[in-house]
This record gives sequence, structure tokens and C-alpha cells, in this order.
Amino acid sequence: MIPTADVNALINTPTIEELWNMHTARMAGYGFDRLIYGYMRYRTATFLGDPDDFVLLSNHAPDYLDVFIGDGLYLHAPMLRWALENEGACSWSVLNRMMLDT
Repeated sequence: MIPTADVNALINTPTIEELWNMHTARMAGYGFDRLIYGYMRYRTATFLGDPDDFVLLSNHAPDYLDVFIGDGLYLHAPMLRWALENEGACSWSVLNRMMLDT
């Protein structure tokens, strides 16, 4: 359970940058040292929308994001496919099986 003080800090954070920093620090404590968050407002069942309209937060290196996002590799990523078809959390072992099945 997340302590009340941490929840209050999150909801009272004045900027997205500060919120993201708090989140990445918390997730690093759980062993997740690289994160990507994406929000697509105009997504449909067959179209993700214009990448210029995406909200994207990440602590990956810019050179990685330039290729993964900039070159459209995310469109073939198993984690994106899973996220478009499901809600909630998914283990990497499930995504690994998805990759092996394709």
C-alpha cells in the first residue's frame, strides 16, 4: 500500500516533470529503471493518431527514443499490442510468449 504522505505528494505536485520524477524514483525502487508512458487522445481501433499529438514521458536515453518512437518501432512492440487489446498490468513473460508466437 502506498503511504498517504506519498499519495498527497503526488496529487499536490505542481508540474508533470516533478510528478514524473517522483514516479520514476518510486518505480526504480521496485526494480523498474526504464519507463515509457504514452497517452494517445485520438486513438481508434485501427489508428493510434498522429505521433505529434502523443503525450510521451520516458526516462530512456534520447538516442533510444529517437529510434523506438521516431522510426516507428513502437508500432511493432509486443507491449503496445498488448496495451491496445487489454487493460491493467502484464508480465514480461507474457509479452515474451507473444513474441515467440509471432
